Amino acid sequence: MDAGEHRGEEGQHERHRLRYRVAFAVTAAVVLAIAATLPFSVKGIVDDLLGPPTGKVIAITGTPHAAAAPTHSQVHVAFISLDEIDLMATLRISGHYVCRSDCDSSHRIILVSVTEDDADAEGMPPSATFTLPPAGAAFSQTFDLPIRGYPIHYPFDRYKMMMAVALQRVHPDGRVETLGPEEAKGQLFLTIQELLPRQSMSEPVLLDPQSLRSEGDPLPYLNAFMVSFERPRYLRALAVLLVILIAAAAAYSVFLRPLNDLFVNSGALVLGVWGIRAILVPSSLAYMTAVDLALSTVIIFLLGALTVRTLVYVHDRGELRLLRRRRRVADPAPPGERGSGHTGTR
Repeated sequence: MDAGEHRGEEGQHERHRLRYRVAFAVTAAVVLAIAATLPFSVKGIVDDLLGPPTGKVIAITGTPHAAAAPTHSQVHVAFISLDEIDLMATLRISGHYVCRSDCDSSHRIILVSVTEDDADAEGMPPSATFTLPPAGAAFSQTFDLPIRGYPIHYPFDRYKMMMAVALQRVHPDGRVETLGPEEAKGQLFLTIQELLPRQSMSEPVLLDPQSLRSEGDPLPYLNAFMVSFERPRYLRALAVLLVILIAAAAAYSVFLRPLNDLFVNSGALVLGVWGIRAILVPSSLAYMTAVDLALSTVIIFLLGALTVRTLVYVHDRGELRLLRRRRRVADPAPPGERGSGHTGTR
């Protein structure tokens, strides 16, 4: 073996060693990420399975019940469903009207879903209006209000709602009187609660009611707050880990497996990649999400790399010189061909 061939073998060996070292570093990083994330994910899953199925009840009105007016309303609002496609939240309102004196009037409650661009839109923001029954009678009703969010970011999607509350007094003759903040003191007690199975509600942030009013808005708001909803943390960590692991499996098949094995197993790997979606994404989400985009990227990488490797394989087999590549050292002749009388260089 001359010096040129020896240097060629050493260079090829060095390239192989560098490739495996890079693969080791990447694999070690993935393993460390799994080891660091797994305990938190397991804790989140256990809390979700064994913890309370409903969120805690949070009071919005800060007035204590000791300062309640002789006539007041006690109302509870629960978030029971969230439609990511239509960007609508379904809520249930329940409560009753309390009257300790003259009960010829009743209360009307208006819940308004406020957004930042309401000032640019004509008309009042979307709202729901409820007239409470006479004192001593309970009521319960469901209604829908719009929310804001980006469903394509699943499982990192986040939705928020800014809600304003107005109170009116309905007199026996049908006349409606809108109560201002001073007039409505002690007349409305409002609590909210989250009852969503795959969403977590943040603590409500109290807002200045008057800051949400647009020009010409006829309703003086008594209370205003903002809540946001997001997926459990373990679901987001699980999505990232599964996408990384399936991408690592695809990279292993592309770069380290023989081409024949890659052809045979490519279909099963593609089905396995897309099967990850069934684990991560609920069947109700029929639109494109970030998980779909990530898995599509893995499939494109897998099939694209398979095509490139096939191109290089047929190029070398056809003894073409169209691709500028460092020629590999020729493999030694099979045992049956050695000593067959052929002499000279290949």
